[in-house]
Amino acid sequence: MTANLKFEPHRQLQTCLRWWVALVSVLFIQAAAHAADLCDICSAPLTNTFYSVTDRLREEKRMVCPDCIKLSTRCFICGLPVKTNFVSLADGRLLCSRDAETAVLDDERVRDVCRRTRDELGRLLSRFVSFPEKNVKIVAVDRLELEQLFKQAGRDHDCPNILGRLETRSNRFGLDHTLSVLSGLPLAELKATCAHEFGHVWLNENLTPKRREALGHDANEAFCELLAYKLMDAQNEETEKKLIQRNNYTRGQIRLFIEAQDRYGFNDILDWVQYGTDNELSEEEPSRVRRVELPRYTKIVAIPVTAAEPHAYPPGLVLKGLFWSPTHSQALINGRTFEVNEEGKVPMGTSNVTIRCLSIEEHAVRIRLADSGEERQLQLKP
Repeated sequence: MTANLKFEPHRQLQTCLRWWVALVSVLFIQAAAHAADLCDICSAPLTNTFYSVTDRLREEKRMVCPDCIKLSTRCFICGLPVKTNFVSLADGRLLCSRDAETAVLDDERVRDVCRRTRDELGRLLSRFVSFPEKNVKIVAVDRLELEQLFKQAGRDHDCPNILGRLETRSNRFGLDHTLSVLSGLPLAELKATCAHEFGHVWLNENLTPKRREALGHDANEAFCELLAYKLMDAQNEETEKKLIQRNNYTRGQIRLFIEAQDRYGFNDILDWVQYGTDNELSEEEPSRVRRVELPRYTKIVAIPVTAAEPHAYPPGLVLKGLFWSPTHSQALINGRTFEVNEEGKVPMGTSNVTIRCLSIEEHAVRIRLADSGEERQLQLKP
């Protein structure tokens, strides 16, 4: 009995020590966790009161302290508050240091990215569509200039995309396009914006006035968003793809366009945009994307060609015949057939000359000489 009483205080001491060590460990862990909770804007330790703000570009939650949540300065790209180390643009926009690293600020680089985007989009969709070069002017603008463009009236065709704008005007030989795009965008978003605007270029070049009038605004914009989506998908830009999908800009039409493309193919989308009987895609009847009224006839214009002696070619460029339709035209120049935007060599005199077919009308063709850049109008002689 005495021995038992001798060792009991020792066991009580051991128990107290274990509880003390456990309590200190918990407090240490809680303190360490609390110290790790820093404001994502100013890096100050967070107190019991903090705010959760969504990065609208990446859809990530950020923890913000009470002081930073009151800041009126916000990043134009991600929407988060900015306090230090931000870039201030001349038009009043602010970019956080992270987003400024990927923003395209130089106007010449903006234009270069747009030109490269046109080429990338052209290669991606070469089986289906082509995009003009000569009659498209690319302009980099800031936010104030872009807002001013939207306030102007009297335009033939407008694109109300807040990151870019297309103006199309008619001329004697066809259409001229001015593509204005906002500078200071991240590279991927700039490419997506350019692809969207070149979608409007294609629509204005290829839709008949009747179909352009009938096609709904949301469907018009959704087609252009689809081109941007396809380019972003090909370049593995998942963030931009999500931005396009969740954007309410087309009131749900972009989702229907993506679903229709996955189910029926891009070629059916093109046919519907040009010849569809509806003004927008239907969620209740997705198969209506195949309801189209194709042109019932094409117009063929040609003149008799006098046989020439072997190896004797015209000394100049001669338009010998035309196959013309609103959607697919061909021109016979010095014995070689060309489509719009096709480039190739034709025999002329005792040598060859490289030309590019710029446009095909019912009785005329506009071409450009590759060597000199000179443009000519070739008329179909009666």
